[in-house]
Amino acid sequence: MSSKIEIICAGLGGQGVLFLGRTLATIMALAKRGNVVEFEFYSAEQRGNISIAEILYSKNGEDIFQTRVEKADYIILLHPKALIKPVRDTISSSTLIILNSSLKGYSIPKSISCVKIPALELALKNSGTWRVMNMVMLGAFIELTRMMTISDVVAYLKKTMHGHAMLEANIKAVLAGYKYARNSLPSITRPNP
Repeated sequence: MSSKIEIICAGLGGQGVLFLGRTLATIMALAKRGNVVEFEFYSAEQRGNISIAEILYSKNGEDIFQTRVEKADYIILLHPKALIKPVRDTISSSTLIILNSSLKGYSIPKSISCVKIPALELALKNSGTWRVMNMVMLGAFIELTRMMTISDVVAYLKKTMHGHAMLEANIKAVLAGYKYARNSLPSITRPNP
């Protein structure tokens, strides 16, 4: 197995895609002690246009010379409209898409490996706000990949969001996504992180 893991977080502006990417990249660097590079792509408009965070992680501490994800291992898709050509071009037979299934009227081709997370419903039920859907998706990603622990994420959020009004909502959302993936999704072959 390759020592490099490539991840794309994609959605629309206002969904917390960039916060999700930064959080994931930082925790990977701190908890896994590998090299991590994170790139962000977004339009000038803040809400409603496509936002993408790409993460390259070297498990063995090898240097990373890439500037873009070439072959995604994982795509965390908060909105299917963000599955634009540059993102689609990174999909291979081994890519796993973690899809926010709360948005109706969109589908992923059956040839692509995909797990569906009802992020909006879980965010509202567990945190009382839609604004933490990104953290629901992070929680599901943690359980599905086991690349880090839930305690790593909670500790990071408590440290970086200390005193922030959304701290508890973010923690509840991460836990909700984690528990949903653990209890509601069929077993999938998980990579060796």
